[in-house]
Amino acid sequence: MTTPSKPRFYQRWWLSVVELHPRLSLVSGWLLLVILLLLGGMSWYALGLLSDIERKSLETRTEHLPGIVKNQQVALRLEQLGTFISQVYWARDAYREREIRLDAQVLVTGLGMDVGPPLSGGTQEILNDIRQLISIREEQRNLTRELAPLVDSLTGLRVLITRFLPVEQQADALMMLGDYQASLHALFDGAVSLSQLQLRTELFSNRIAGMTFSSDQKTAFLRKLNSIGRTIKNQQTLERVSQQLRDEALDKQRSLSNLLSTDAAYRAQKVAEEVQRDADKLKNTSLILVTVMLCGLIFLYFMGRGLILRPLQMAITGLSSMHFTHEKAVKLPRVLFRELDAICRLVEQYADMTQALQRANGELRTLSQRDGLTGVANRRFFDHTLEATLARTAGKGPGLALAMIDLDHFKRLNDRYGHDVGDDCLRAVGALLKQRAGRAGGLAARFGGEEFALILPGMSVVQARELIEVIREDIAAINSLRDAEGNQISMTASIGWVHVHNGVGVGNEEVIRQADRGLYQAKAEGRNRVIHTSQGEVSSV
Repeated sequence: MTTPSKPRFYQRWWLSVVELHPRLSLVSGWLLLVILLLLGGMSWYALGLLSDIERKSLETRTEHLPGIVKNQQVALRLEQLGTFISQVYWARDAYREREIRLDAQVLVTGLGMDVGPPLSGGTQEILNDIRQLISIREEQRNLTRELAPLVDSLTGLRVLITRFLPVEQQADALMMLGDYQASLHALFDGAVSLSQLQLRTELFSNRIAGMTFSSDQKTAFLRKLNSIGRTIKNQQTLERVSQQLRDEALDKQRSLSNLLSTDAAYRAQKVAEEVQRDADKLKNTSLILVTVMLCGLIFLYFMGRGLILRPLQMAITGLSSMHFTHEKAVKLPRVLFRELDAICRLVEQYADMTQALQRANGELRTLSQRDGLTGVANRRFFDHTLEATLARTAGKGPGLALAMIDLDHFKRLNDRYGHDVGDDCLRAVGALLKQRAGRAGGLAARFGGEEFALILPGMSVVQARELIEVIREDIAAINSLRDAEGNQISMTASIGWVHVHNGVGVGNEEVIRQADRGLYQAKAEGRNRVIHTSQGEVSSV
């Protein structure tokens, strides 16, 4: 015999706590109070942080945001100033240039009132560059006007070509002259670049130098072409200066925009850092609050699962086990809370009463379905089983066989040997029929007096005939019965049976009546035999 091991410390501590049996309502109230206090403290701390964030948000809205918005507006106006620079460069129209200069002057004057000296001085320099760019464009227009008489004087060259050049050279020379004049007119319209026109002027001068004109005429036209070339070179110089001036003005505008963007970015970064610090504090506080709540929920979950849900599940399992364990008593362990422990004890008592009631009901059910003398089914259970079996026999299987068995000369045997021996005979026959019916999946019942009935489902005619004949022989072979002197008592039985292939719509009375016909026929033919009836006919086995 082994000695039980001594409980460990925590087991002894838990057993001592369980023995206290505190009330669930009291423990729940304390836990709720602790949770409320914890949530209240965390909420108070979080409200303090929110108030600080609100204060800083108001400060940002009243101090930082107006400066950021102002910088954004100034940046947009600087972008517009850069647009004015490009428009002046590409305008090529004195009236349009004056409009742009006036708009730029108004814009620069407004910026000087809104920004500090560094930005104001830079915008004034850009305005001066716009004025210089307009002056260069005016000089370019003057050069273009000076170029017009020289272009018109080239018309006389056409007469010289037709007069002095050979016929085979006139077409080529006239075509070159026409292309050159068209290029000069295209310069007035801005459709050709100065570099292209300068190249064509040099080519045309070389061609004229090779023509067979008089030296005076050729020198005059070459002088005109040289004047045109110098004018075009001056135009190119002014164009380079204007382009350089445009680039410098745009660089100044971009520098001012970058300076303004840097200042706005610094202010935005400062605001973002302050907001980020407050957001981090709030985030950390929220994480702590969520962690505490999560840990509390996990603690409550495991506590509720182990101390509340588990006892309830044990009680439910105990109630459910009553349907499967009719003999074994339901025993539930002791639990912590007094209310749940009372429920477990009530479940044990209810289980004991239910099992006692189930045993009593089982005994009553058995008594209501069995014959008290023979142990086979009684007449009421036989009628119920036959009706249900006929309803299941729908012509799809082998069918159903019903046999009516009556002991031959039982009244004479009962009168000769006494009722006790007669009862022994009935018990022996009942045991035999119960055994045979059980093997075949059927039912043996006492129909009344010395008459028995046998229901054999799922058997064909041949199978039923063989089994019923075996039963008749077994009854005749019973040798366990003795009278008062010890002499063996023998008995026989007459059997009538019927086979039903489709029992749908067939009543008990009709089937029993057909089986009884075979039984009466067996007795009429001398007893100790089996008669099969089917559809009103009688056949002997």
